[in-house]
Amino acid sequence: MNLVDFLIVATAFAFAFGGFRNGAVVGICSLAGFVLGVAVGARIAEPVTSHFVKGSAQVPVAIVIVVLTALLIQGGVVYLGRMLRQRITWSSVQRADAVVGAIFGVVSVLVASWIIAVPLASAPYPSIVSAVRNSVIVRDVDGVMPSGARNIYSSLRTYLDRSGFPPVFGDLQATQIVDVPAPDPSLVTSAAVVRARSSVVKIYGIARSCDRQIEGSGFVYAPNRILTNAHVVAGTSEVTVQTPSGSTSARVVVYDPERDLAVLAVSGLKVTPLTFATDQAKTDASAIVLGYPEDGPFDVRAARVRERENLVGRDIYGAGRVTREIYSIRALVRSGNSGGPLISTDGRVLGVVFATALDSTDTGFVLTAAEAAPDYNAGRTATAKVSTGACTS
Repeated sequence: MNLVDFLIVATAFAFAFGGFRNGAVVGICSLAGFVLGVAVGARIAEPVTSHFVKGSAQVPVAIVIVVLTALLIQGGVVYLGRMLRQRITWSSVQRADAVVGAIFGVVSVLVASWIIAVPLASAPYPSIVSAVRNSVIVRDVDGVMPSGARNIYSSLRTYLDRSGFPPVFGDLQATQIVDVPAPDPSLVTSAAVVRARSSVVKIYGIARSCDRQIEGSGFVYAPNRILTNAHVVAGTSEVTVQTPSGSTSARVVVYDPERDLAVLAVSGLKVTPLTFATDQAKTDASAIVLGYPEDGPFDVRAARVRERENLVGRDIYGAGRVTREIYSIRALVRSGNSGGPLISTDGRVLGVVFATALDSTDTGFVLTAAEAAPDYNAGRTATAKVSTGACTS
């Protein structure tokens, strides 16, 4: 149990006492008002903050809007509940109402905690995300909640998630981190980086169906072929690749939303392809992350492999369950690193960066070269443009 669990337990005791005094009628009204308030707040928070607030302040303002809306609506419904309870005059009914009220007070705290925790588990605050995802009580409640319940707050959860990556784990699953030494900073100026730089490209996608421009990274792995993430080109009708010699259009010839991989075909690409490693990286192995995070310039980050594992997670649309072989790495991975390579110290591609841990500032996830092999091999000879599906949330 962590601090979140202790707060929930303390609040549950307080609400049990309050529920005994106020009765079940008021308790039911309180929970109903809170749930309704959060649902309304979640609906209005995104358009209000998007229109009136800019930059990093959007997330805390959105949270304040949701909380205030929930409390205001809850207060109004509780007032109605108190008026209704005053009409109960039979002593036997009053005693039963008090006992049920105490029980319902505890249930209300558990449900309200879950309602608050689900969107916060995707917020851009690693310490808060970690505390929520490591809460035993929140996870236990999540296990018994109906799957459709979280759909009410899906828009708020998506809005609070500023990572730029599709969901990898469940909403409340904590990242299991293998501790390894800090990466070697001297790697950022190594000969491997100099050789690989021209092969790493920036990718822009226009997704008119959702009125969005998507950016990410990729790398040349075969003549006129670039490997990237599927979520970088999801829903796009136009894709442009920025190479050292300029920008050029590309077409998607492989699109795999389950592995989160895509292959782009680009004509006349005069860049030396990177080669894939044939052996697996071991825990503690040094590596390098290359890419264009946050739509910025070429960026190099030293990394260290935490572990290789078969990860059971979700596809890029958060729907199907998939198992992928991945590396978890100790490195700073940011939005825009998606699709970039993780290379070894001798310049070979160990895998493709595809996600970051929301509850850890220095943990990223990489599809191994072996996992990517079916898609990049298919892409070597594929020529026909394929559908890129729908936009991700």
